[in-house]
Amino acid sequence: MTGHLETVTHNSIAIKRLDDYLRNDSGASAFVESLDTNWAGKSAIAKYIAEHFTMDESLVLDAGSTSYEIAKNIALDADRNKSLHIITNNLAASLCLASVNISCSIIGGEVDPLHFCTLPSPQVDEFLRQQYAKSFTSIITAAAIVISDNGIDIRARKSAQFDYKRALLGSASTKVIAVDHTKWMLPFDGEHMFHVAATDIHLVVDKIPEFELLPPNRIRELCDRMGYQLHVAT
Repeated sequence: MTGHLETVTHNSIAIKRLDDYLRNDSGASAFVESLDTNWAGKSAIAKYIAEHFTMDESLVLDAGSTSYEIAKNIALDADRNKSLHIITNNLAASLCLASVNISCSIIGGEVDPLHFCTLPSPQVDEFLRQQYAKSFTSIITAAAIVISDNGIDIRARKSAQFDYKRALLGSASTKVIAVDHTKWMLPFDGEHMFHVAATDIHLVVDKIPEFELLPPNRIRELCDRMGYQLHVAT
């Protein structure tokens, strides 16, 4: 038990140092701004995913601060997750995992310094299928999300992120969309959104938002109709 506590303390210190670097020296302004936006909600989602969706040998993480929080939760329990391999375009997540010796691969592409991630090429879907033929879990995040009778639409901050998100939704055996309640039903523009065709989705939220025209019971009804599994992280 003492050894485990010492490991957790060491990992916490390593993550704290990385947090300080990201906030003060990384220059990733858009990423840093998002770190504190509904941190409690993102943290709850991250903890839930780290506890319930790390059963496959491989886990593919998206860009963004929610994915970074997921990586932090995995890193804090490095002993439990030592057999897990992470694939990501999230530079902050990769640094976090490497700091505690969790196996991690970065998917190459043009670096987006503001969002601290890479923008993989359109061939990323084929790459994932070839390199990770065994079952893997993908975690997709979004700048905004809309759910309706037609399913889910996702907004990304850059259309260049779409190929990667589509690849994760197309190739993974377990597909998770992680989005906190502040990102629901935000205004969309056609250039930065795409429709989610997959129906075998796990939708993980910190809480179900309440809208006059889309109350929680209606959101649950839509998820049931589309075949989505709705998880509320508490």
